Amino acid sequence: MNIKSKEKQLKRVCDLSKIKTRPDDGRKYFIIQRRPISSSTYEGLIDKLYDQFFGATAATMETYFDTWMDWREKETSVSRKTIKENRFMWNCLLKNKDITLIPLKELTAKDLIIYFRNITKGRQITRKRFNDLKSIMNGILYLAVENDIIERNCLRDINYKQFSYKAENTRITPYTEEERLQIINHLGNDFYSLAIKLDFYLILRIGELKGLRWDDISGDSLHIQRFVDDKNEIIEDIKGHAGEGKRYMPLTPKAKEILAQIQILNPD
Repeated sequence: MNIKSKEKQLKRVCDLSKIKTRPDDGRKYFIIQRRPISSSTYEGLIDKLYDQFFGATAATMETYFDTWMDWREKETSVSRKTIKENRFMWNCLLKNKDITLIPLKELTAKDLIIYFRNITKGRQITRKRFNDLKSIMNGILYLAVENDIIERNCLRDINYKQFSYKAENTRITPYTEEERLQIINHLGNDFYSLAIKLDFYLILRIGELKGLRWDDISGDSLHIQRFVDDKNEIIEDIKGHAGEGKRYMPLTPKAKEILAQIQILNPD
């Protein structure tokens, strides 16, 4: 890891502007809990501070979270949307909690079980939210294993059937026919409104709708085979990467009528 990367990580946990120089020998130093850490060079001090906060002995979920997030952005294909959701979940449920401040080398399955019992007691949290939280912890601990900070991910040693979860409202209430027609009739004939109207006759994901091309039309059918992601990049695949995701949708007379209007506005 280069100095710039280490500085970026350190700035999240300490104020590097407080680095000082000794007048007698010119050594750089930084005080942590009344204890000075020093080096003959700035780069050497940054290395020592990094080991202090993020080294194998000191690493906690709290200090390792941003390392994991940076690794995911650089080394995996995870979307920015998922990254944002993970950070939101971290800030909401895990940041500055006692469980995330325990050094990873000292963290045990028992510590995690006590924490999980506490947050699920009285069915305070849904299973989905619990799994989202556990997924973040899992990712951090697996990266710590990969980087030889710990030998084993202790989340694997827990029986999750012992916890109780808040019931989720999974009921989906679709538009009624009357509501659907009210929306369609309310919309105008600008490009954006026509796209919404068309989707009422096709029922596509937004990314799939944005990824449509004129050559996807074949007679009375429309071939759904790509999507535009949250970075506005065209992905020649369908969300979920399942073969059945690429499919043909029938074009009703009303859908064809809307497409004709769209083609006038955007022939290319």
